[in-house]
Amino acid sequence: MKMFSKKADEREMQEYMRVERIGFWTMFYGVAVAIVVQSLLPGVDQRDVVGEIVILLLGGVAAIVGYVRKGLWSARFKMNAKTNLILSLIAAVIVAGIAALRLALSGISDKTAFAPTVLFQFAFTFALTFGLSSILTAIVKKRRAKLEAEVETDDTDAQ
Repeated sequence: MKMFSKKADEREMQEYMRVERIGFWTMFYGVAVAIVVQSLLPGVDQRDVVGEIVILLLGGVAAIVGYVRKGLWSARFKMNAKTNLILSLIAAVIVAGIAALRLALSGISDKTAFAPTVLFQFAFTFALTFGLSSILTAIVKKRRAKLEAEVETDDTDAQ
C-alpha cells in the first residue's frame, strides 16, 4: 500500500496550488506587517523581531529560488530596468517612511541626524533592491532562454 501516492487529478492539483499560494502570500505579508508594527512600538528592540525577519527572509528566498529555477519573473510586471527602477523607488520610499516614523516616535534627541538617517535608509534600500532586481532579471532571462532552448531541442528530437 502506497501511503503517499498521488491521489489528486489535474484540477485538484491546481486548486491545491492556488490555496497554497494564497496561504504563502498571506503569511508572507502578515509577517512583514508584524515586523513593521513591532518596530514602531515603543520599547521593542530589533532583536525582538529577529525570528520574524528570519521567517520572512527564508520565505522570500525560497520563492525567488523557485521562480528563478523555473525561469519565471512576475505575472504582473514586465521584466525590464524601468520596472526595477519604479519598484526599487517604491521600496525605498516605504523603508525611508518607516525609518522616519520610527525616529519620530522614538523622540530622537539629535534633530540634525534625522534627515541623513532617513536619506541613508532610502539610498541603501534603493541601491540594494535595484541592484538585486537587476541581477535577478539578467539571471531569469538567461534561465528562460536556456529552458526554451531545451524545449526546442526536445521538439527537434521528437520529429
